[in-house]
Amino acid sequence: MVECTSLENWQSRKALVGSNPTASATRIVRRLCAVTLCMIPAACTSVPGETTASRLQQREVRDRLIAMARAADPQCRNPQISGTEIMDVHRDGRSSEELWTIEQCGRRLRYVVSFPVKPAGPHHFSVREDR
Repeated sequence: MVECTSLENWQSRKALVGSNPTASATRIVRRLCAVTLCMIPAACTSVPGETTASRLQQREVRDRLIAMARAADPQCRNPQISGTEIMDVHRDGRSSEELWTIEQCGRRLRYVVSFPVKPAGPHHFSVREDR
């Protein structure tokens, strides 16, 4: 959903006054589409920091880590991924290990996520607590 400020609304109405409404509306729609397209990459980023994991892998790792954090402290209901960091890479440039950090009730939980050289499946990874 895209929200316009009052200034943007005023500018849109001003553009329509005394002009061809169809042409003006077309320009407005094009601008809105351009703004929306610029926002898509930010909306698609699922975790902060650096990772070479695909979006699907990011979601799977995030879901597993959130479940682990909730199991560790059920009283904390809203753990969030606060960062990712590449620790080591394979020869092909993909991450072999990443450090994922979760903020939960004022504490930081850190997990090492390992990605094997030859994955057993398209979304294979392992997770352990960083000590």
